[in-house]
Amino acid sequence: MINRLQNMMISILPGKTGREFRSLEVTLKVAFIGLSVVVLLVTNSLTMYNNYQQNQKVVASQQHLIAKEAAETVKSFIQEKFTVLSVAAVTGDLEKDGIERQKHVSEKILGNEPAFRQLVLLNEEGKELTRVSRSVNQELRSLTGEAKQAIIAKVRTGENYIGSVYINETTFEPMVLSAVPVQNVLGDYKGVLIVEVNLKFMWDLVSAMKIGEAGLAYVVDRTGDLLAFSDVSLVLQGKNLGDLEKVVQFITGAAVSENDDVQVTKGIKGNRVVSTYASLVDPDWAVVVEVPVLEAYSSVVSTLIFSIIITVIILILAIIIGRGLAQNITKPIIDLRNATEQISNGNLNTRIEVKTQDEIGDLANHFNLMVKNISTLITNIKRAVGVISEQSSNLEGNSKQSAENMTSITVAIQQISQGALEQSSEAEKGSSLARDLAKKIDLAVTKFDDIETTTRATKEVSIDSQDAVRILLQRAEETDYITKEITKSSSELHVSVEKIRNITGVISNITEQTNLLALNASIEAARAGDAGRGFAVVATEINKLANQSREATETINKILGEIQSLSTATAKTSDEAHRIVSEQMAAVDTVRSSFTNISGAMDNIIFNNNQMVDLIRVIDQFKEQTVQAIMNISTISEETASSSEEVSAISEEQAVFANHVKSLAQKLNDLAAELVSTTNVFMVGE
Repeated sequence: MINRLQNMMISILPGKTGREFRSLEVTLKVAFIGLSVVVLLVTNSLTMYNNYQQNQKVVASQQHLIAKEAAETVKSFIQEKFTVLSVAAVTGDLEKDGIERQKHVSEKILGNEPAFRQLVLLNEEGKELTRVSRSVNQELRSLTGEAKQAIIAKVRTGENYIGSVYINETTFEPMVLSAVPVQNVLGDYKGVLIVEVNLKFMWDLVSAMKIGEAGLAYVVDRTGDLLAFSDVSLVLQGKNLGDLEKVVQFITGAAVSENDDVQVTKGIKGNRVVSTYASLVDPDWAVVVEVPVLEAYSSVVSTLIFSIIITVIILILAIIIGRGLAQNITKPIIDLRNATEQISNGNLNTRIEVKTQDEIGDLANHFNLMVKNISTLITNIKRAVGVISEQSSNLEGNSKQSAENMTSITVAIQQISQGALEQSSEAEKGSSLARDLAKKIDLAVTKFDDIETTTRATKEVSIDSQDAVRILLQRAEETDYITKEITKSSSELHVSVEKIRNITGVISNITEQTNLLALNASIEAARAGDAGRGFAVVATEINKLANQSREATETINKILGEIQSLSTATAKTSDEAHRIVSEQMAAVDTVRSSFTNISGAMDNIIFNNNQMVDLIRVIDQFKEQTVQAIMNISTISEETASSSEEVSAISEEQAVFANHVKSLAQKLNDLAAELVSTTNVFMVGE
């Protein structure tokens, strides 16, 4: 029982259990740092993603702008050639001049434009008037009849003509036929001026384009053939770029706008690039620009490096701040743990010194109040147990003495009963011998003397027995007083337990309020968002501590219930002892009355004996009266014997009751000793 009570008292005090111990400070540090890392990762990820999206738009806009500028450059190159032809076609009255004059003009044009390889002048019927080329006997094989018809049909509408790119079979250079209408001053169509343009002069133009730091540009036609590029060998090989994504988009006629997403694709050199294109429309070419991925996303890379540096710095600050916060939060909790550990060892003089004005400070104050109340409770219990122990010791001694007295009374009553039986036997003998009384008068006188002696001795025994009964009655009254004191002490203990239960009720209410405050704090922390997450962790820990306080209060209530049960059992035992003592007092009173009757009977015997002394002188005259008197003596002796047997039986029952009271007193004394041993575990200030 002692071990069980100690275990229950220790169970309400916090301490390390058999489970693996985890430091709250380390947990808070890890939680704070982990939360900081998660917040940083999420924030930086969103920032980098947003920067990436913005940078994509910027890159797309820059790529389209660069492509347009490159396309405008190439288009300006083509337009420049058309401008030269148009000026020559208008200013030179080619139809009225002679053949020599026409050749002179054509040669002048070839001299001014090195990109022109041949010039052919056709009249309005399509008849060739003159042809001038840079090489002797150089034919313009691409100018077939079908081509002439297409050119004439195009320029008759007043538009310029530019044909498809073809490769010169001799030089393997890209060529293109261009034509402008020949008109008079009134704008009437008079013929067509056709020129074969060597596109190799466009190579230098494309190679000179500055596309970022390491970017490049190239020109392709609608079939995907490479027309101009810094690497001339690819152009001379007639490289077809139909496997490149942007070239495929141009071939298929897919529209390109500044809002298109930037795509990383394979470049002309096989590397990963960000590319786009701009269509020239007339001619049906496209300028494709490519920028290496690292160069296009250099701002993203810079932002990423900057974000990593900022993240590392903030992480270091988070570690420092988290360590400080964890120490500030856990220090009072560690003090609380150390205090509870001392209390678990029975030291109720322990107090927690927490100066913070927050929930932990309130918890420490309430904890100190709880320890103070428990200390007061233990002190009161010790005092009550001391009184119970003292009273139980007295009750045990009194009951032991009462049992011994009852044993003596029983022996004396047995002796009285034996004497009464012997007296009855002698009376019967006297009755049988009364008929021969005359003959044995002397023997009768002698027996009378014996009877008188025995009667006086019996009276003395009766008087002694009355004294013993009076003492027994006094002990029974003392026993009754002790049992009443035990009942009173049990009632006081019950009241103390109720007070403690009220205190634990107050603690339970405080715990519920703490739970409510923790819940409100969690709600406010949730409203605060990321800024309140640390406070939410603190509120959760406070909620856990409040739950532990509630569990400790419930354990105290269980212990109080058991103490109340023990108090109730003690009260019942005291009531039972009181009932037994009451019955004992009634039995003793009955014995006293019996002894009074016995004393009266003895007086009657003595009186009768005195009468017999008076009558012995006239015994001869009154034999019948003597016989009757002897018969009366015999009857009285039998009654005396019967009363003695009844008193003996009552005395034996009283002895059993006295032994039972002694046993109960012994158990009560043992229980008081156990309570004293249990409460001695706790150290409290007197």
